[in-house]
Amino acid sequence: MNIGLLGGTLESLLLAIELRKKKHQVFLFEIDAELGMPVHYPGRVIDLDGFENWFSEEQRKFLALQKNEQGWAFRMEWVMKFLAHQATAKGVRCFLRTRVVDTV
Repeated sequence: MNIGLLGGTLESLLLAIELRKKKHQVFLFEIDAELGMPVHYPGRVIDLDGFENWFSEEQRKFLALQKNEQGWAFRMEWVMKFLAHQATAKGVRCFLRTRVVDTV
């Protein structure tokens, strides 16, 4: 199945990777010049278990995870770039600087 995703957000990158695992053709349309940029918000996660599925121990150390009362803070820009690389490496077709003005 052909699937189009709008915007290179954290959620769309994760979804794109999962859809490719199920052998779907995935097309991601991003208005900016790069996937995962610019980052307008800090990284925050409540439960670190999900990170173990995506990042090695060495990579988690690089993220400089910091515990706080709301969970864990991390380097969001690095996570976004890593996931963008993973998505493209798995065959997600990315179209940058693309503005979607209508759908069929």
